[in-house]
Amino acid sequence: MSGGRLVEGASSLCACVDIVSWSRRGSAADREALARDLAEALHRAAVTAVPAAGPLPAEYSGDGALLVFPPDIVEGRTIGILVLSLILSLRRRNQGSPPGGRLRVRVGLTRGTIRTGALGWSSDAVISASRLVDSDELRQSLDRYPAADLALIVSGQLYQDVVRQGVTALDRNWFWPAYVRRKSFEAQAFIYVSDRSVTAQPAGPPALPGAPETFRVGTPLPVFVPGWAANLSGPAPDEAVTGAEVQATIDAWRAGRRAPLTPEQVRVGFQEIQAMITEAARLTADGRPGAALAHLNLAMATVPGTFAIGVAVARVLLATGGFGAACREMVDELLGHGSQPVQSVVEPLMLRAEAWYQDGEFARAAGDLQQALAATPPGGDAWAVALLRLGDCQEILAGAGPAEALWREVARVRPLNPDAGLRLGHLEVARGQSMSARDHLDRALTVVRRDPSSAMALNSAALEHALLMGLYTAHRDLGALDEARSCLQQAYQVNPENAFTLTEMAIDAHVRGEARGPLYAGWAVLRAVRDANGNLALDRLRENGLLPEKRYRLALSDWERTRT
Repeated sequence: MSGGRLVEGASSLCACVDIVSWSRRGSAADREALARDLAEALHRAAVTAVPAAGPLPAEYSGDGALLVFPPDIVEGRTIGILVLSLILSLRRRNQGSPPGGRLRVRVGLTRGTIRTGALGWSSDAVISASRLVDSDELRQSLDRYPAADLALIVSGQLYQDVVRQGVTALDRNWFWPAYVRRKSFEAQAFIYVSDRSVTAQPAGPPALPGAPETFRVGTPLPVFVPGWAANLSGPAPDEAVTGAEVQATIDAWRAGRRAPLTPEQVRVGFQEIQAMITEAARLTADGRPGAALAHLNLAMATVPGTFAIGVAVARVLLATGGFGAACREMVDELLGHGSQPVQSVVEPLMLRAEAWYQDGEFARAAGDLQQALAATPPGGDAWAVALLRLGDCQEILAGAGPAEALWREVARVRPLNPDAGLRLGHLEVARGQSMSARDHLDRALTVVRRDPSSAMALNSAALEHALLMGLYTAHRDLGALDEARSCLQQAYQVNPENAFTLTEMAIDAHVRGEARGPLYAGWAVLRAVRDANGNLALDRLRENGLLPEKRYRLALSDWERTRT
């Protein structure tokens, strides 16, 4: 150990540096030359970053070094100067070097209490820096970007406290999140490379913050983001609705619409009809579309063909998930008559928009939502629902910026709206802003648990599940693993059938060496093949060693068959 000012027990910045492909160098002389060049570059960078400190305490090994900085430094300034100075030294050194002769390094930065022992420094911060710099995620970043001379990984807490605040000379938008698992070590971290001009593989790193691809409804995040007509688990097996039943209901409504109402029907029928429509809505929310459709058929036996019954039928068709075209057909007929008050067309427009949305016709969905907003007073439930879903469409069509503006408008007018909190929270998760994400999601979860009726989603349990999975991700990214596991367990209690929750349960159990990991993984595969985004769960299981390649391909084939 060399150097001077180490304050025993103080919280200090630690830097672990390692030479890439050290053991593959041709001779001992080559390795010695690389070590000497690295030592010179580190000395120059450290003196530039902390000129008043003198020689820094350091431990050198054959292929790397560990530096500890004084506790009284300005961390943001020090990190920026240290990294940029290293990049400059490496660039100068590597000019004209053959591909096999370049000096490339991995750097890990952490912060924590430093103590010395008989064999050198001993602290969690030192261990973390070593584990981070040796992680597969950091190694792969240099494989992915062959022009880069340096790859940097910083701990999640250091990123949140310093880098994210924009107080270093490094562009925070060039960092991307990585979840590191090595031996018994696991932590959230953020990676930066010095040069991304050449990409060795097209997949690249996780999408950078602010890119349009960072947030999609239901993907790539392992959660279900519910729409306003979402149902948590779908209809029960004995509640499935057939095409013949749907067509019979539509035909009955059309026939009744052409028949004039009798005075007796007008006198006694409408109050009873409204009660049956309300009951059909409740049954739909409970995942019982078959019973809801039966109720509406009974209603049409009393007062056939009314506008309100037509809207209720369209609502049930949408909730089944398989009759979007029939729903749009009903709405086309409802709106085609043109004799209804302006405000009465709002729900049909929103139903048709949701049907378009479910079929991936986002521009058409946005058009119907804009028409609905034009007929809706600002601030009400319908306005909030339409603006939220329009934001979902805009995110896909135009990127996160336009979508965020719409979601924030809902949050501004209705600050306790949990659906807006869900979307803003997941948007912040995708950007790596885990603390802000946690605040949005935690507030929304508190609201929806106190008042489930505050949810725009038809089933508040679906919203609660999505919020818990978002909080699990945010806590995990912040390194708060106990809080993350608590949220994951709660999400499992809300919906034990969700493929993504089961996938995360399997991964967590596997990391902790628990025997339940393969069991959860098996359940996750069974659910994933029936989930619209189940391929993402299958990919995650394979990447974490819980789904062998052969089983993965069979499961993916099953999933593809369910999509056709």
